[in-house]
Amino acid sequence: MDLKGQKCFRCEKFRRYYVKGVRNFEPTDCGICLLTKQTVNCEESCSSYLYKKRKPRNIPLLNLALNDLLTQLTEIRKIIEEERNENEEVPKL
Repeated sequence: MDLKGQKCFRCEKFRRYYVKGVRNFEPTDCGICLLTKQTVNCEESCSSYLYKKRKPRNIPLLNLALNDLLTQLTEIRKIIEEERNENEEVPKL
């Protein structure tokens, strides 16, 4: 039974399998259905489909974390530049 638009990869109870690649984990074409406890293809569909709700991102917290990281990087850059300037300003005899 192929229900239009109700593919397993869009279901709340579907968890995709991943394999380790060279740099990161790559998604596979299958996963596990948490209702039936069976391996299913991500393009399949069933009558137990549950729409996966999008989780809202907390943008203010992301902005604070990014700002903190940028501040730390700026301080590290300042330290490196000061050390470079100290090494260049060697007094001549």
